[in-house]
Amino acid sequence: MKAKLLAIFALVIVLSSCRDVEELPPNVLIEGTFQSNAEVGAGWGTGKFNYENTLKFNSNGTVYAEGVTKDLETGEVLGYRFYYTGTFSIVDENVQIIPDEYFHMNVADIDYLPKEDLLSHQEVVYTENYNIAENFTKLTYFCPDNECGTGIPYFKLD
Repeated sequence: MKAKLLAIFALVIVLSSCRDVEELPPNVLIEGTFQSNAEVGAGWGTGKFNYENTLKFNSNGTVYAEGVTKDLETGEVLGYRFYYTGTFSIVDENVQIIPDEYFHMNVADIDYLPKEDLLSHQEVVYTENYNIAENFTKLTYFCPDNECGTGIPYFKLD
């Protein structure tokens, strides 16, 4: 009798532990900071830099992005190229970002400016699109209809 009860008890434990794992919503899976880095050499002779771009996704559907220029050897932040806040949505394996406050350099032949000198672009009418890969740990920029290159991928830091 004890053996039957023990077998039934073991079966109940096994079956209860085999419940389906609840799948997390995409906004929770993408939550965190993603970063891309590119070593660049200024064509106007001012040196070599690391362009570091960061995307910080929040589970409430908001995003903050910034592009800084760092000294290649010391890692010191020399200045900013852009920053923005916005919202994002995820459909299938893609995330679409719609900036609402966007600040940028608006100068073609420099590599950075102090953050406070960036110009506001009030009427943002574009979106940024990224393909989500490797279980929400890699983002690759893409243009609709392949009108531009893919760029350097972003990798999740946290």
